[in-house]
Amino acid sequence: MKSTLNVTSTIEHKHKGLPRFVCVPISKVDPWKLQGTTTVEVPMNGVNVGRRSLKRWDDRGCWFIDPADAVCP
Repeated sequence: MKSTLNVTSTIEHKHKGLPRFVCVPISKVDPWKLQGTTTVEVPMNGVNVGRRSLKRWDDRGCWFIDPADAVCP
């Protein structure tokens, strides 16, 4: 099944030296009925970031990806 999820979010960074991440609210991902980490194609601001792992982060109430450094400001 292929479907598109359009989300507006912010690239976050807890501390310099740690990876950046983008959170996607659990409710936005619910239609996909994911059971665990999955690979997704990610475009950001018109730039194809490529395949990334979408991982669940229960403590934060979201799914997240680590964007490639090349697309981070």
